[in-house]
Amino acid sequence: MSARPHLAVPGARRGAPAGGWLYARSRKLPGSLGALVLIALGVRWADQHLDVRVALALFAPLAAASVVGTSLYVYADGLDRTAARAWWPRRLAHVTLLSAVAVLLLAVAVHGPAQEYGTAVLARNTLGTAGVATLSAVLLGARLSWLPPLVWLCGVHLVARSDGGRVWGAVSWPVSHAERGGAWVAAVVLFLLGAVVHARWGVRARET
Repeated sequence: MSARPHLAVPGARRGAPAGGWLYARSRKLPGSLGALVLIALGVRWADQHLDVRVALALFAPLAAASVVGTSLYVYADGLDRTAARAWWPRRLAHVTLLSAVAVLLLAVAVHGPAQEYGTAVLARNTLGTAGVATLSAVLLGARLSWLPPLVWLCGVHLVARSDGGRVWGAVSWPVSHAERGGAWVAAVVLFLLGAVVHARWGVRARET
């Protein structure tokens, strides 16, 4: 009696879980990682040749968060709903790992110590903005996930002030000093909220 033939999954790497690799392919994660590397290289060049550290602290995290948010786009949400295995672990790993790569790349791209607009602020802003983009993908869809972070960052930058109290301090975390603990708490909470909500419900289905 002959043995049953082994059915190989197209695109799966030998020794790697087929489901995880197919998930990464369906979300274009290799391209997202490449985009984050290019953003980090651009930040590195700008930090060395231009005096734009304030802008980098705001718009480099926005660019990275846009990559994270748009990578959540689902081409066939029906497959997610009818899958035999739960998709929330993959969704959680997707957001967590891609955001961690973004934080690491941008943090090391800036030369020098963690000053007012140095590595610590860049890492914090990337983490918080990725959380906002993830929440936006759930509520508005992945294709528009960059819009709420853009409005938030531009808004707090335009009306930034130092005497706004605790509430304003929590809202204005993207423009706060690196040593301000409340800004870190706000950024971490936003990231965790986005990651958990996306893991539970996924992105807004049937985007046009």
